[in-house]
Amino acid sequence: MPNIPITTRDVARELARRYSTMTHDELDLLESILVPMKFAKNEMILREGETCTNIYWVVRGLVRQFYYKNEKELTEYMAVENSIMMSIESLFKEKPSMQIMQALEPTVIYAMPKAELEAVAMR
Repeated sequence: MPNIPITTRDVARELARRYSTMTHDELDLLESILVPMKFAKNEMILREGETCTNIYWVVRGLVRQFYYKNEKELTEYMAVENSIMMSIESLFKEKPSMQIMQALEPTVIYAMPKAELEAVAMR
């Protein structure tokens, strides 16, 4: 997979544009906590039983969020480019996820760690 062509600043600006009005200082804080990640086709981003600790912004690629019920895979959500995804119950209740996140093609995401978001929110 080639290098990530987008910067954390670009991602922070896009998130601010879509979801919030931010001052320059708030934008700097958001940029400082973004973590770029790359995943190959079929690579797992979150496995069943792991606790989700991030909110993810999909920059490039396609991610499937699914779970098992009666030994069948049930797709719950497809995250396309320029969308947010997370295992919301796992993230906020800080408990193991029943959901699985899998990159369906080479994927670039930026993680926003929940703990760091909470820390910067308290500043």
